[in-house]
Amino acid sequence: LWSLLVSAAPGIDGSQPYWLHIAPASSLEMAPGILLPNFAHHTATLHGNIDTDVRLFRFDVTTFSDLTLFLQTASDKSFDLKLLNDQGRYLQCDCGSQGEETIRREVRPGRYFVVVQAEDFESGPFTLSRQSRTITHVHISFDGSGYEQISPGASTRVTATVSPTVDGPVTFELEYFDPVQRWQFRGYHRAEAVHGVAVLPFTPPRTGRWRATVVYNGTHSAAPATSGWANLLVAGPLTQ
Repeated sequence: LWSLLVSAAPGIDGSQPYWLHIAPASSLEMAPGILLPNFAHHTATLHGNIDTDVRLFRFDVTTFSDLTLFLQTASDKSFDLKLLNDQGRYLQCDCGSQGEETIRREVRPGRYFVVVQAEDFESGPFTLSRQSRTITHVHISFDGSGYEQISPGASTRVTATVSPTVDGPVTFELEYFDPVQRWQFRGYHRAEAVHGVAVLPFTPPRTGRWRATVVYNGTHSAAPATSGWANLLVAGPLTQ
């Protein structure tokens, strides 16, 4: 047997009308919550003026990831979007405003909860979506080195190495150095990384200094990344 106490707001003369709704709590509002798979959309309705003013969601992250939570609702609705870890600690809150809400941050592998809550007795439908993309890094080299020297007419291999070892498209960019005009763009070359590696065979068309960088363009489940520069000198022996 439970008792409820309803108290009038202090400092207000006269009667104060109120209403009270009681309903059993379920997994919609309490742990374990609603499973929110990656790239899924969940649509529901909150009734902040009755007894369904909150929805609890759960999801797992298996790799160091770029997480985006997006809450769609009417522009005049006040719904809060909150991210918690599995110990109940608030990590981020997009709260106190109306309309769409977004949380974007890097998260480590673990278990997480999301709370969608109506504020100020607000009611209406919403759609919550989640996107977790593995954070990647990409490294570039000429024949495995950040700096290489080759003879005129020789060939080299420009290699992009993506970690973790994911597949996906990459774009190489090559530049040539002119002492007066400085670095000059010499073209893009597109390739496909397989098990984290993409290779571009390259025969420099002229002597001098070259450099290359690469962009891992990302996939549905892996975030893009950009490398630094690798340098190449195409020259023969020094002569008088």
